[in-house]
Amino acid sequence: MSLNVDLLLTGGKIYTGVKDPAPVEAIAVKSGRICAVGKINELAVLNAKNKIDLKGKILIPGLIDAHNHLSYYSQLLLLLDCRTPLNGEISDLLNKIQSKVKNTPAGQLIRGWGFAEYKAREHRYPTRAELDEAAPANPVIITHASGHSAVANSLMLKLMKIDAQTPDPQGGKIERDPITNEPTGVLHDAAMFQHSLEALMMEFGTLSLEERIAILERGAVEYARVGITTVGDPGTMPTHFSAYQEAARNNRLKCRVVAFPFYETCKPFLDSGLRSGFGTDMFKVGPIKIIGDGSLSGRTAAVSQPYQNSNSLGLLYRDQEMLDKIVAELDSLGQQIAIHAIGDRAVEQVLISYEKVIGRGNINLRRHRMEHAGIVNPKLLQQMKEIDLVIATQPRMLYEQGDGFFRSCGDERIHWVYPYKSYIDMGLHVAGSSDCPVTMPDPLLGMRDGMLRRTEEGLILAPEQKLNIEQVFRMFTLEAAYSLFDEEDKGTLEEGKLADMLVLSDDPFTLPPEKWEGQLCVEKTIVGGEVVYSKE
Repeated sequence: MSLNVDLLLTGGKIYTGVKDPAPVEAIAVKSGRICAVGKINELAVLNAKNKIDLKGKILIPGLIDAHNHLSYYSQLLLLLDCRTPLNGEISDLLNKIQSKVKNTPAGQLIRGWGFAEYKAREHRYPTRAELDEAAPANPVIITHASGHSAVANSLMLKLMKIDAQTPDPQGGKIERDPITNEPTGVLHDAAMFQHSLEALMMEFGTLSLEERIAILERGAVEYARVGITTVGDPGTMPTHFSAYQEAARNNRLKCRVVAFPFYETCKPFLDSGLRSGFGTDMFKVGPIKIIGDGSLSGRTAAVSQPYQNSNSLGLLYRDQEMLDKIVAELDSLGQQIAIHAIGDRAVEQVLISYEKVIGRGNINLRRHRMEHAGIVNPKLLQQMKEIDLVIATQPRMLYEQGDGFFRSCGDERIHWVYPYKSYIDMGLHVAGSSDCPVTMPDPLLGMRDGMLRRTEEGLILAPEQKLNIEQVFRMFTLEAAYSLFDEEDKGTLEEGKLADMLVLSDDPFTLPPEKWEGQLCVEKTIVGGEVVYSKE
């Protein structure tokens, strides 16, 4: 008597992600999970409702983006796209704004995102005067690619009540004319909080439930196209939870979501008594997200040595005592914690706080995470090892923002910027991610950039830190799953695990990474045994 299954995949090369696996020729799925893995003749007795002939293509586990602002990115798709091509001119940005003005009533806010001054040919932000000329009757604010800076025109500054007498806020900086003290329009971190990632998320809560679901659905469709089957969304607000829950319940999410409550707005969640891990296979709660410093390309990450051609050491969001208190409180409540730390000064601050709750030489049972871990040194690496730190980091940044990193850090320090191989050699759990929309969400390109470490301008940053295909593959599968307490359900193709899989056009284990772009792509994305994207 044959056994009934929902899906049977055969006829291709199957990478299960299991170390030293027996050869696999077929995978069967029932009720959203893998029920059998083996050779074709072993699974011939199965009666499959649906079959997929891989036609010689490659099957791999679904890719997991452990730190990706799906909700934020989905909202940004509604704003003016100001992403900067390499050597793009400021005039191109101003022309985009002028075109937008033509279809925007006077007085209505124009918001853009994705500008990167280090990619612009002029290597600067647009001036306040240039923005005023482009939009004389509209307030304008353009968020930096890092999400930690912005540039505004005069009408926008007036709305934000920022002038020559306005002091820098705690954790922020208002750039000023050195003679007049008037704001230049460039704002960093807390100074642009009203129009930051967090503020945009707060606005999300003012929309109807259907509007919120539609926005999330739009972004999730794009993620399915690039092969993301699970995403960790850091910094989610209370109003995201109902939208995500309803979207998942109504089958309108094309990927699984692990939501990270944003610390500043997570009190209702904490007061409810719920803890990290609560939820379903499609949507659950992850760690509490805390911001520790700024960005490296925007030169607001907290560093121990000044940036190149600058006296700036970046910005810490909190002092040590305050961070220690927050970490101790959340740990005592049983919450997993994820702290954004990029500069070595911020990394050290976070390690001090974590060591007080984990203990040196102990296992990091709650899997407290460091998001990014951008600049380190041998001493900090050793401290990371001693507390069994989990790191979520973004190889794609090396390509999209690496030239800005190099200009900010210089020849000597660049060898300790995102040193992935050192992290892995230390035995740390290193999860792959994109930090989208800081970089684009394609995990295959993230894997490629972890191997090549090549910038958009062609520089190779710290070549001794290059990874091999097995290492980057593990980052975006099993290690990313581990960082989310999901390794029992995701990261490999094994019996009992969720049926999250990708069909690829070519073999990433044999195709040189230099040839991936344009040749290697996702042909099918399967979540829970259902095809949620097909290139056909």
